Amino acid sequence: MNDGMISDGLTFVYSSLVTPPIDTGTVERVGGKEYRFVQNAATALTAGYPCVYMATNPDAADWDVTATLDQGVAEGAFAGLALAAVGAYEYTWILKDGLYHTCTLLGAVTAGNGVIVDADGASDGGFEAAVDTGLLPLAGVAFESVTGAATGVSVWVKGL
Repeated sequence: MNDGMISDGLTFVYSSLVTPPIDTGTVERVGGKEYRFVQNAATALTAGYPCVYMATNPDAADWDVTATLDQGVAEGAFAGLALAAVGAYEYTWILKDGLYHTCTLLGAVTAGNGVIVDADGASDGGFEAAVDTGLLPLAGVAFESVTGAATGVSVWVKGL
């Protein structure tokens, strides 16, 4: 583990004014969850909101993320969930794979069904049910049913 800066359910944010001691793209597993160290783009990230990659090929060492979907490559490039408020160009860990209990759902979903990042890009910051979405890949699976827009929903997320 890098510098003790990560633990289950907690994140540390590095200022954009310093070079963090962790390489962007680094992945760590803690408590059965997987986290990736990323740099935020020019907009703010809100805790518990999904973010997408800015680059078409994050594996090419470009680990910049954004919560503003129209600035990301596509909803299908789901990176993970921000675990804290993150300012422009700051560095942080995001939850890449694991259960998160306070997700925002933008509409009804049934437990056990898939969710995607807001497919139309009209409401940055949430998930919606994976129905009639064409080929958008899943961002996770809902662990509880909701009948309409809701916050505090448990979702198993799976980012790229």
